[in-house]
Amino acid sequence: MSEIYNEIMDGLRETLSIVRGESKPASVVEFPDSPKQTREKLKLTQSEFAEFVGVNEYTLKNWEQGKRKIPAPARTLFKIAAAFPEVILQVRRNELKAAKRKVSARRRVKV
Repeated sequence: MSEIYNEIMDGLRETLSIVRGESKPASVVEFPDSPKQTREKLKLTQSEFAEFVGVNEYTLKNWEQGKRKIPAPARTLFKIAAAFPEVILQVRRNELKAAKRKVSARRRVKV
């Protein structure tokens, strides 16, 4: 997990350097216009993506339909997901593995 964190932090440092004009981007990434585009790029359902982002599924639906304003931290997460989808997907896989281990541990305790 620390490797993923380090990759994200390196990306953010590089972004700040580019914004300050200290370096030039290696490539240009097109950011999705909506959370729906980000979710579809990651091939996640609304339920899966809402769980990953940490919001209620109805909140995500309202964001996707433009009924609610998306908070800045969520917009940032969508941009990171668009630029580094493999990082987001790896975090999701790690979360699923951890959840399975918890269920397995509970079953062993009950036996």
